[in-house]
Amino acid sequence: MSETMKFPGKLIFGLDIGTRSVVGTVGYRVGEKFHVVSQSIREHGTRAMLDGQIHDIYKVGATINDVKTELEQRVGRTLKDVCIAAAGRVLRTVTVRVDTDLESDREVGGEDIYALDSLGVEKAYEEFLDSNDSDMKFYCVGYSVVRYYMNGYAMGNLEGHRARTIGADIIATFLPEDVVDGLYKAVEQAELEQERQALSAKLTELREDEAQKQEYQETLQEQITVLETQITSARQDIEELNA
Repeated sequence: MSETMKFPGKLIFGLDIGTRSVVGTVGYRVGEKFHVVSQSIREHGTRAMLDGQIHDIYKVGATINDVKTELEQRVGRTLKDVCIAAAGRVLRTVTVRVDTDLESDREVGGEDIYALDSLGVEKAYEEFLDSNDSDMKFYCVGYSVVRYYMNGYAMGNLEGHRARTIGADIIATFLPEDVVDGLYKAVEQAELEQERQALSAKLTELREDEAQKQEYQETLQEQITVLETQITSARQDIEELNA
């Protein structure tokens, strides 16, 4: 296979393995934008999947292989690694708030954010275990940060800011063990290796819900108003001291 085609970024291969069809997408990221190079869709020939769970691993694997082969021919590259988007009907989600105190008022680094995220996932898993009343074993297959907090105020990105405390609202997502195992085996049938499992549809809905976005904007505006009031008061105090 010729692999002389040039692209501005590393190619990313994603699969949306749904109940009725398999959708494959190849593209690349430049900055914050993802550019689609090619896409292929194949419907399952039979009811190989029901309610988001694979019932016939080999038939789903064959469908995935058809999608992969068509995309390889289009982009002129061999596709080996794949990111999976799983069907959302059997998802379980837990939302938690976590906060942590820093040693002092200091700059927040990447390691601090990673530790905060990990703390949130651990808390979500503990809460999920407490509420899970079934005999099924679940895996945490993804999480998403809805918003961060710095000294109690909502913040889009913590890194580089000075803070005493940092926090986060985190959504963690869980899938039954047999569903995850079926996805892995179907992908292996197509001679692919899973690079990342993304539950993008469910998490994107939760993160980009218009009500949440509006609430977040209103919270930021309230904080800006408080800060402006504090600045005005401080200026008045300084003027009185200099009078």
